[in-house]
Amino acid sequence: MKKRTVLQLYCDFKGWQGGTIHQCFSDFLTLGMADKDRFCNMVFRHGTENVVDLETFGNFTKARIGL
Repeated sequence: MKKRTVLQLYCDFKGWQGGTIHQCFSDFLTLGMADKDRFCNMVFRHGTENVVDLETFGNFTKARIGL
């Protein structure tokens, strides 16, 4: 699989043409738990070894569990 950033994956998830990681994170915080789970599962299915910026994804997962 092709290596991707969390920004690229989130834009795919939302059907966006582009954006910033800050916009993605702000949008993620407004999602319901089911959609947060759907995004996180999508990243895991992509393969975390194929995610260029795992530290950024860590911020999403921390927000998902409420840290």
